[in-house]
Amino acid sequence: MTIIYREFDGDLNHLNGKTVCVVGFGTLGQPAAVNLRESGVAVIVTGEADDISRAEAEGFLTDKIGEAVRKSAIIMMMLSDEAMKRTYINHVSPNLKRGDTLIFSSGYNIAFGYIEAPPFVDVGLIAPRTVGGALRVRYAADNAPFYSFVAVGQDASGRAWDAVLGLSLALGVLRAGAVEVTLEQEAELSLFIQQAILPAVQHMMASAAEL
Repeated sequence: MTIIYREFDGDLNHLNGKTVCVVGFGTLGQPAAVNLRESGVAVIVTGEADDISRAEAEGFLTDKIGEAVRKSAIIMMMLSDEAMKRTYINHVSPNLKRGDTLIFSSGYNIAFGYIEAPPFVDVGLIAPRTVGGALRVRYAADNAPFYSFVAVGQDASGRAWDAVLGLSLALGVLRAGAVEVTLEQEAELSLFIQQAILPAVQHMMASAAEL
């Protein structure tokens, strides 16, 4: 049976007293950080030097990756799949603490074994089915909801869903509904769209133009 979470399923109180570390301030990280801040969540931004400089220009608290992870209870990996493994192994993994929560925006690296989270942290997924810029625009509009995928891949604390749904509420991704999947399902669906559906659409458009 398909499970769809709505706004009443999320509770911001589960984020009280917790700092959320947003790793990466790009297409998805920037709107995610702004939405979290506007929802009253404590946010620290980290990443490469240009991520940090742009985040500071927007008034965010920043720090080097390792320090930011150590200061936070929730770490949101807002990097591209290609860049995520190196950053995780070199900077995030050595600084994780028991009870931390890792949140991914894509299931790819976990599903295919490129990242292996330690057994003492929670692992979750929040994957908006929209482009990063729209995440911010639709949050601000308050009347343009979009669907998302959410998942818990590892529940070491027994409270992983509290963090996933609280963050989902703060990000604005529960307004239309968030569908519960596994990280593996999210990765497979994303790859299918990229490698099957989009090329088919492009082929049809090219054929129509030629005709």
